[in-house]
Amino acid sequence: MKNLNTLKTLMITATLLAAGGSAMAQATLDHNKALAGNSLPGDAPGYPITLSQPGHYVLKSNLQVPAGLNGIEITGKNVTLDLNGFGIMGTGDCIRNDSTKVVTCTGTVGSPIGVRVVADAVTIRNGTVSGFEFGIDLVYLGNGTQGGVVLADLLLTRNLRYGLASNASKGPHLRASGLIATLNGENGMRVSNGLIERSQANNNGGDGFDLNSQVVSLLDSFAYGNRFAGVRNGVLRGVNVQLNGTNRIGGLSMGGNMDGGTPF
Repeated sequence: MKNLNTLKTLMITATLLAAGGSAMAQATLDHNKALAGNSLPGDAPGYPITLSQPGHYVLKSNLQVPAGLNGIEITGKNVTLDLNGFGIMGTGDCIRNDSTKVVTCTGTVGSPIGVRVVADAVTIRNGTVSGFEFGIDLVYLGNGTQGGVVLADLLLTRNLRYGLASNASKGPHLRASGLIATLNGENGMRVSNGLIERSQANNNGGDGFDLNSQVVSLLDSFAYGNRFAGVRNGVLRGVNVQLNGTNRIGGLSMGGNMDGGTPF
């Protein structure tokens, strides 16, 4: 009986700890909370919203970010940011001339970033980032022993320069799937390290996918109508490039790729 009571006590304690940890690990974000500030540790009133503590953060409205400011800065490890179908919206905009493929953007160049990541073990998913200089900027992804960054199901559009920029220098830090980068002023995605799959880069003012030679893998993806290269470099499998200024520059083919109507 004593052992049974002890077991029950341990089970109840574990349940309470789990419930308490779950409650502490989740937080909601919206525009009003961003302006008010102080609802999250280390987050001052106004933009950017700073996520410095581990946890699961869920967007509950669009974020309308004033000109010249970043939207969200992730400075803490083990953060999941779920945009929940909403958008992080800057003040920039871009339009495309279909005959020349030139994308012209208006807005503030020099600082604004939709989501700036300076930590490791981060996931961002399920929404839109639009109207910044860089939609998502992955500044630092760790030293190869930690969890890297996961991006999933994101629309990166009408940013003045890149939809996605990642400067990781070592290790397969980035895992991206289901991304659409379109109508960005320069490159759709510029990535130095990692894996991108089931993604699209269309109608951007520079390259669709600008990838580090043989360090970035691009799988089952599509590049269409970009002003310069549809795909620049990378390790390619199941990639389709059509009607870009130049469909591809470099790249190591692992098979199943199409350059217009020609396999490579």
